[in-house]
Amino acid sequence: MMMERMRMINYLKRRYDEFTPKKLSETMDMIIERLLASGKYEKEFLYDAAQKLEAQDWPPSKIVAYLDILDVEERT
Repeated sequence: MMMERMRMINYLKRRYDEFTPKKLSETMDMIIERLLASGKYEKEFLYDAAQKLEAQDWPPSKIVAYLDILDVEERT
């Protein structure tokens, strides 16, 4: 499952690499709102996770891809 998740994250990262910084930020906000609406995640957790990934030198497109995978998993 972890290999599959990383493949999906890398696929989405390549897609998000094409986004402008503004569109990427808007997409991240939209994903976070959907995750919060699910009731499974707290805002602080999601932003903390994003900050920790950024501290590990993940580019913004990969962070958004990671959050998107959480959202996809929540919806399926």
